[in-house]
Amino acid sequence: KGEESNFIWSIFCTLIEQVISVLNIVEPSERETDRYNQLEYVFVDDPVSSLDDNHLIQLAVDLAQLIKSNESGVKFVITTHSPIFFNVLCNEFGSDEKTERYHWKSKWFSKSRLEKNE
Repeated sequence: KGEESNFIWSIFCTLIEQVISVLNIVEPSERETDRYNQLEYVFVDDPVSSLDDNHLIQLAVDLAQLIKSNESGVKFVITTHSPIFFNVLCNEFGSDEKTERYHWKSKWFSKSRLEKNE
């Protein structure tokens, strides 16, 4: 199951890299395809389920670099239950200010954490 998840993630990541490289071309008529022009969001749902800590950290670094390379209007939504993955993403993007408990804003993104109250 772990190898299957990693294989699927590698295909997804490759596709997103291609999409971002196409959408980074400002003029839509100059893009190699118009299939991605309507894309607004990319959802990444906890891609670390079967990774050891070393691979989890590398995935977070690579994902942050991919998102930082995005010059289009596409927004990324990433969910995770992994504190290590979350912390590495926070470090890669940087936290410029803490606006309230568990909510930070930076140049690259805002991070939020859901917390169960009584």
